[in-house]
Amino acid sequence: MINKDNSYDSETERTSEKKKRIVLELDAPRKCKPCWEFKNIEDLVDHIAESFEIEPQSPNSIRVSVSIKKPTKSPIPRASRRLLFDDPILNQITSPHGELLLGSQSINVLLAEGIADKNRISPPNGTGVSAFAADECYMDPETGFEICMSGDGRTIRHSLDADWIEFHAWRSPAKFFKPWWKVGTRIKSSGLNFDAAQIDGREYVDFYGQTCGISDYYSGSGLNGDNLEVTDWGIGGIPTPTPTHIESLCRAQWNSERISGMVSAGSCPFVSGPVNPFPDGWPDSWPPLDVPPQPSISVISNLRFASYAPPKTKTLTVVSTFPDPITITVHDAETESSLPSPQPLVFSGEGVFSNEPGAITIPPNSAVQIPITFTVVRGGNGTTLGHVDISWPLGGASIARRVQLEGRIYMVTAFS
Repeated sequence: MINKDNSYDSETERTSEKKKRIVLELDAPRKCKPCWEFKNIEDLVDHIAESFEIEPQSPNSIRVSVSIKKPTKSPIPRASRRLLFDDPILNQITSPHGELLLGSQSINVLLAEGIADKNRISPPNGTGVSAFAADECYMDPETGFEICMSGDGRTIRHSLDADWIEFHAWRSPAKFFKPWWKVGTRIKSSGLNFDAAQIDGREYVDFYGQTCGISDYYSGSGLNGDNLEVTDWGIGGIPTPTPTHIESLCRAQWNSERISGMVSAGSCPFVSGPVNPFPDGWPDSWPPLDVPPQPSISVISNLRFASYAPPKTKTLTVVSTFPDPITITVHDAETESSLPSPQPLVFSGEGVFSNEPGAITIPPNSAVQIPITFTVVRGGNGTTLGHVDISWPLGGASIARRVQLEGRIYMVTAFS
C-alpha cells in the first residue's frame, strides 16, 4: 500500500508477521553492564528482546527492524566510549574492545564484521571521499552531477566537486563465526547535507527452486542530515530467514536538486507472486526546491591515519555558507583508547592525537583547514581511537560536532 505522501506504509503492508520498526540513535545508552557475556543463543535473544522491547519469534530466533538516524548537528555526546560499529544493536552486545562471549565461544566482532560486511566499509582514498569500485561513471546534463555506479548494483553516487551523496544496499548473511545476519539500505552524504531523503524497499526470501517471493516492505525518511539507514537484523533461520535479495528506491533532495536511484543486494532470478510498485514522484512533505538553503557549517574529514614511523598530519575542512564571518572553537584532540593487536604474539602499538586548539574565524562563504597530528608512542600493531570537538554559536545556543579519529600502527619503533 502506498501512502498519500508517496511512501510505503511500512507498518500495514506486510506479507509476513507485523513488525515494529524502531528508531535508534547510534549512541543509544547501554541497557546493562556487562552486556557481552551470554550463556547461549537463547540468553542472547532474551537480552536483545528485553533491550529493544520486541517479541522474539522463538527462543533462539529474533528479528529487529531498525531505522538508524545520525544527526549532523548535535551537542557533544557525553558517552566517553567510542562506538566501534555503525550498528546500534552490535554496540549493545559487544565489549568496548569488540568482543562477544557466547557460551564457551569468543567472537571477535570487529573481525567478523570486517570479513562479512566489508562492503559497508568505505576505505579512504586520500580525498575525504569514501571509495568504492565504480564500473560506470557519466555526467548528468540536467543536474551537472557526476553519477557513478558499481557493477553489482549495490551503490550509486552523485557528486559535484568534493561533495557527494551515496545510495548503498548490503546483505550480510550469518556465518559459522557470527550468528547474526543483516540487510539494509543507506543514504549518506559528505560535505553538503541532504534537505530530505526517503528509502522505500522490498525484501525477498527463497520459495522453491530458483524462485523467491516478497517477505517484507520497508520505508524510512529523514530531513536535514547526512545519514539515513534502514536495517533488518536477525538471529536464527526459521521463522526469521535471512532475506536472499533486497531492492530499494532511494530518493533525496540534495544540492538544490531532486535525485533518485535503485540499489539492490543478493539475488532473486524469478519472483513468484504479486509485487507492489515503488512510489512515483516525490514526498509531499519535502521542502520546496525554490526555497534557498539555510546557511550552515559542515565538516569534511578523512582522519584515518596509517603510521609506520614519523608523526602523521592530516587536515579536516570546516566549510561555512554563512554570509557573515563566524568564529568556531577547535577543542583539544583527545586520545580515547587503543585496541589490541589482532595478531597473536604481536605487541600492541599505541599512539596519541594532538592539535592546536583555539578560536578560528571563517570568512563569509569560505572554509578553513584544521591540522591533526597522530604520533606513535609505542611500536607494534594496533589501532588508537580518539576525537576532536568543534563548536560554534548559533541563535544564542552552542552547536557542536565531534569528529572521530583513528590511527593504525604497523610494527614501528616507539618514539620518545
